[in-house]
Amino acid sequence: MFEKIKKILLDEIKDQVEEAKKLLEEIKRLGWEQATLEEPEYEELYEPKDPKKLFGFFEKITNYGEYKKRKKEYPKKYSEYIKHKIRRDSALERYEKRKNEIENRLKELNLKSEDLKGIIEKYEKIKNAYNLKDLGITIEEAIKLCKEKGIPFVLDETDKIVLVHCDFDKLEDLVLIHKTNFTPSNDEIKTTTNSNKYHEEQIEIGDKKLDIRFQAVRDTVHFAVNGEVGSHFYGNWEDCRYAIVIPLVDVPNLVSITTGDTFSLGNVDISKGYLLCPEAEMEEVKEKNPNLTVIGYKGTNVKNFANRFISMLGYKYESVASHGWENADSDRVERTVRAKTNLETVEHCYTKYFNEEDIRTGINQFKAIIEKLFETNIEFDPKEATIQLMGDGEKIPQLRITDKMFYENDGKYLIGFIEDLKQYNINIPNYINQIYSVLYDKKQKGSKTIDDTDAPEDLKKYIKDYEELRESNKRRIHFSEELEFALTYEILKQIKELNKKNIETNKDDKTL
Repeated sequence: MFEKIKKILLDEIKDQVEEAKKLLEEIKRLGWEQATLEEPEYEELYEPKDPKKLFGFFEKITNYGEYKKRKKEYPKKYSEYIKHKIRRDSALERYEKRKNEIENRLKELNLKSEDLKGIIEKYEKIKNAYNLKDLGITIEEAIKLCKEKGIPFVLDETDKIVLVHCDFDKLEDLVLIHKTNFTPSNDEIKTTTNSNKYHEEQIEIGDKKLDIRFQAVRDTVHFAVNGEVGSHFYGNWEDCRYAIVIPLVDVPNLVSITTGDTFSLGNVDISKGYLLCPEAEMEEVKEKNPNLTVIGYKGTNVKNFANRFISMLGYKYESVASHGWENADSDRVERTVRAKTNLETVEHCYTKYFNEEDIRTGINQFKAIIEKLFETNIEFDPKEATIQLMGDGEKIPQLRITDKMFYENDGKYLIGFIEDLKQYNINIPNYINQIYSVLYDKKQKGSKTIDDTDAPEDLKKYIKDYEELRESNKRRIHFSEELEFALTYEILKQIKELNKKNIETNKDDKTL
């Protein structure tokens, strides 16, 4: 696309450049002729003096020989002078004529002679440009130019990433890229939470496979800086259809910035940015985002097109790895940004925001499991099911709840979860609170175990069996997992008992 824009601009100025070169050459030649005409190099161009007028009466007598010689040479010199004068006058006439023609041509072009060199320099600048910044136009002007020429502005494989030097000494040097498979609307990127998106997965309990659906909480929107995000443990963005490109200075609600994971809290207004989408979807996407500049691309996914686009805009592209840029400039950028903003400089997975989202997602998943168990009334053993959900050291745990639920915000999430369980008629006994109190007491932490609580003896024994199972698989169990095990077991045990009552009630109802 960029080469097409460059060709349009070159074609527009090409004739003017040829004219400018021609005029400059004529002005140069005119200048040389002017110097020649104003400063004759040959003595013959000066009118020879008539000896009769040059020599007085006494000089003729005293210098008769010289007088006679000059009188004899004078006719020839005068003749030569006349010939040269005629030629020179003719040259002057031609000079004045060309000078007037050049001046008239400049007037027609509405130019001054000093403008001609600038036209040629502009042409060379366009010819050697690698991005829109070099061309001296904005992306909006480029799109308008293409529209006027009847050419759709669509990125394709001819657009290349051009490496440029940049010291990253100001915030305006930084641009953010967000990749997604969800079409933005109303000129904003919504958080997962605000989009009401649900996660679907399959859980194994006993010999049954249960399909559950729950909201995966994410209150943040994430970007990579000056390059597309690299795939890592938390996600893969290789096949995304859309990319949002927006200058860092145009995102007001950023919380933290790192080159691999810059994120905001809440939805992000992207009306000052650009949305890259498949060519066929441009009109539909534009209808959903009326104030957003929509850029189409030829291909099945947006991979590398965002990198090419920021390069076209004039930003310096950087390759983004799992935790940031692959080159050493990353540290310098973060230091620069830290000095110019009040933002944190930490990846999302190490923040309180991640912990809160992780906890709420785990609670939503557990509630979905509870509701599914009530809905299906399947037969299961609570103790074995607890091990299935928590994992045995070899199998990956199915349950998303972690010990963070117990520690974060002085246990408010645990308290809230236990309170929510009452809607299912599940009442958690006091020994769970006792285990939690022992766990949370920092002075006692590590010195007490579940044996120091009032937990039922059969549960204590089963947890010890579970610990031995985990240790045999080279995975030690921590006291927080004892609490998680006890809580999960108690919930599953009561669900089974409540389901039995429901079954019996249904039988009695049918009998009646």
